Amino acid sequence: KRSKPDIIGVSFTTETRFNGFKTIKIAKRANPSSVVVTGGPHVSLAVEDTLLNMPELDIIVRGEGEFTFLDLVKTLDKDEDISRVEGISYRDDGQVVHNPPRPFIKDLDSLPFPTRHLLQIDKYNSFIEVPGKGKKKFFNVIGSRGCPNRCYFCAASLLSGRTWRGRSPEN
Repeated sequence: KRSKPDIIGVSFTTETRFNGFKTIKIAKRANPSSVVVTGGPHVSLAVEDTLLNMPELDIIVRGEGEFTFLDLVKTLDKDEDISRVEGISYRDDGQVVHNPPRPFIKDLDSLPFPTRHLLQIDKYNSFIEVPGKGKKKFFNVIGSRGCPNRCYFCAASLLSGRTWRGRSPEN
C-alpha cells in the first residue's frame, strides 16, 4: 500500500488459486488505481470464468508470460492501447476481450535465469521430503516446455504447445 505500485502481478496454480484470488482482492483494495495482472496455468485455462468473477482483476497474461508481461508493462508505461499486446485478456465495457495469442518462445536459452538471490527463501514454505535428509527447502527449475502428448489428466500441451522445447544442456 505504501509503495503505490502502478502494476501488481500475481501468479498462481489451480491448487493455490483461492490464495491468489484473495491476494488480488487485497491488492486492489489497498491500491485501487493499480493495474492488477495475473498469469499462470489456472487463469490461462479459465480466462472467462476468472475475469467474470474477479472484478478486482484487470488483465490476464495467458500462456508463457515472460515476453507478454514485458510488452504489457512497456505498453502501460507509455499509456498506449493494450489491444495490441499479444497474449492478454481483459474486460472492455464489461465484455471479455482476448487479444491474439503470443507465439511460444522457441529458444528457451534466450530467457534469463531468475534472480533467485533476491528472493527471501525463508519467507516461503516450499519444502520437499528428501529420503534420509528430512524436509528441505526447494526451488523449481523448468528445463523444457511443451509436450507432444494429449494426456487427459495433464494440461502441459494446452499451456505450452505440442512441440517439446528445451534449454540446451550447457544452459
